[in-house]
Amino acid sequence: MTDRFVLSHIRRLPVFERLTPEQLALVATIVQALRYEPGEVIIREGQRNEGLLLFVSGRAALTQTAPGGREVTVGTVSANEYLNESSLFAETVATASLRVLETAIVLFVPRQPLAALIAQHPDIHSALQLARAHFSADPSQKVFKTQRENEKVLAVFRAHWWSFAGKLWIPFFIAIILFVLSALAGAVPVLSAFLFLLGLVVPGALALYLFAEWRNDKVIITDQRVTRIRRTIHNWATNISEIPIAAVREVNVSIPPTDPFARLFDYGNLIVKTSGDTLNLVLDHVPNPKAVQNIIFTHRDRYQENAARQNREAMRQELEVFLGRTPAKPADSPVMPVPPVTAARVGFLQMRFVNEKGDIVYRKHYLIWLWHITLPVLVILGGIVLFAVSAFQVVGAASGGLGLAGFALAFLVTLAGAGALYLADWDWRNDMYILGNQTISLIHRRPLWLQDRNDQILLSQVDNVISEMRGFLHTLVQMGDVKLLLMGTEVENAKVFKNVHRPQQIQQEIAERRRRAQTEQSEAEARRQRQAILDYLAIYHDSLKDAAQDANVAGQSAEPPPVPPQPPAQPPQVFDRTRPPGIPRIRRDGS
Repeated sequence: MTDRFVLSHIRRLPVFERLTPEQLALVATIVQALRYEPGEVIIREGQRNEGLLLFVSGRAALTQTAPGGREVTVGTVSANEYLNESSLFAETVATASLRVLETAIVLFVPRQPLAALIAQHPDIHSALQLARAHFSADPSQKVFKTQRENEKVLAVFRAHWWSFAGKLWIPFFIAIILFVLSALAGAVPVLSAFLFLLGLVVPGALALYLFAEWRNDKVIITDQRVTRIRRTIHNWATNISEIPIAAVREVNVSIPPTDPFARLFDYGNLIVKTSGDTLNLVLDHVPNPKAVQNIIFTHRDRYQENAARQNREAMRQELEVFLGRTPAKPADSPVMPVPPVTAARVGFLQMRFVNEKGDIVYRKHYLIWLWHITLPVLVILGGIVLFAVSAFQVVGAASGGLGLAGFALAFLVTLAGAGALYLADWDWRNDMYILGNQTISLIHRRPLWLQDRNDQILLSQVDNVISEMRGFLHTLVQMGDVKLLLMGTEVENAKVFKNVHRPQQIQQEIAERRRRAQTEQSEAEARRQRQAILDYLAIYHDSLKDAAQDANVAGQSAEPPPVPPQPPAQPPQVFDRTRPPGIPRIRRDGS
């Protein structure tokens, strides 16, 4: 019989959350419940990990041995936390010792019995494929380049292998045609050998290209965001799109009805939506799409639960202070006025700098500046050449020259080129994208009487951020676009940072500031709610105090109420033995 205690705890583990209730019950049969007392060592550094450990209660410290032989605490493990999940799928070595600090109840999921169970029930193996793809990597290392320090990777996967294997018929068909042509050209040995060689090289190169295209695409799900990385080799294009996991409102699974292999190999498409009707993120050929859908929803809910739990904990602490059970924290020292930020000196062609307000300012790539000034510079050079020719003709007294008119024409051409150069340079320097703590500004200024344009949007309105680079030259010089999709807008109506340097870095900076802005907004809203509750309790407490004071005043000033007259004493009632007590002798009807 399955232990309900074990079952209720292991179902919360991300590695098992894709299992059906029947599969989870089978896994629960191999789980061991262990008790450890303070001072006991569960794992020693350098030993082989045998499975996953889930703390139901208690606390333990993770320690590592320093070069001098001294133990250094590197972390703690408390109730409802787990470790060594990667050891369920591969042999790993403990990088730290685990010593119990408080009496702990631990659930142990061993690797070898789990492997035997998977061998007996292949359906469990298919449900754990996605988790294995992630946990095969070292969890202590960064899985992708832009991973944040406090960000935990939940899953990393590519499109289903059939999206690559299903296209291999193309190189196979080309190879058959070339081999047939080689056989038909047997009378010409050189041509036959050439076609046979092509039948080996061309399909092989095409198969490698299809494999590389498949390997270049990646989807990363963390406890903070969903990121899709798509790279295309033939046009050197890179597209990175990400959505905060807290902003996910809907995840739909779509199985292509015309693709029989989708149901056979268990893959499909995921449509991740935030607010509005925008299809913010579409993931194609996702292996085990329902499991991925479950991961996103589960950790979206956990993110919200953690925020609510932190809010409740803060509310509890403030109530303890309000009720006088704990001393109030000392008031913070008065904050000294912060001196204004001195803007750093901006270089001649600097494309990213910080202004005096602390905002990050981006300009277009310097190649755009170079492209815009090319024609004015050529005009200036033409004026200089015309001036030199006119001067040579005047000094040499050559006949048929322009003479003084040549000087005037050269001056006008040079002046026109200089004016165009100034306008081109001014236009590049005044096209700016400003990233602040709460807002993003897209500024396009035009000289003289031309119309300016200044778009300002709140970071909280940004729903999705996409970075794109296309072409070999753009990839070489790191130039591309950053698209900002606002809530409820389509890609065609996105706000765009055009032709900026290092668009992926800008995307990450926007995402980080957006995350901080949303965190500050959530904390401010939680503080307002807590303050409203405290204000209500304070008013209620004051009303009770006033009511008590009014009652005391009324009690002191009023005369004691008169004592009502007491009825005369009645003789005790006497009962006879012929009828029970309480039965009247005379009936009420008068008889």
